[in-house]
Amino acid sequence: MLSNLIAQLRQIGREDLYETVLAEIPNVRRDFGYPPLVTPSSQIVGSQAVLNVITGKRYQMFSKESRAMLKGEYGRLPGEVNSEVLQKAGIREEDRITCRPADLLQPELPENREKYRNLAQSEEDVLSLTLFPQVAEEFLSKRRNTQ
Repeated sequence: MLSNLIAQLRQIGREDLYETVLAEIPNVRRDFGYPPLVTPSSQIVGSQAVLNVITGKRYQMFSKESRAMLKGEYGRLPGEVNSEVLQKAGIREEDRITCRPADLLQPELPENREKYRNLAQSEEDVLSLTLFPQVAEEFLSKRRNTQ
């Protein structure tokens, strides 16, 4: 996380703000509902602290990852999210994800079995095509042409 902060500040030529950004991190963490400081949430919190410091105003700008975290796309946050921060991020309470985010995904395998029936020779092929469609399609097409 710290090396990421230094890199972000160096990229904009503002390494002098490092201590100020470090002081802002606990504020962001509190306002974001105390996410654990592990990847990727630590980078999201750190990046938001950088945005807050460089703009000179808290929560004037949000990254798409910050909005996703506040919405619940990374899972439920341990604490309560500051309602003013949600409002500034343009997230309505009714749009927040309160369940396990993966439960909202539609199954892809049945559709992909049909979609790739002429290319996939096994369940492993279907999984590869589902997870890595471009790479797997090219690989399996070449495999089919050499058989």
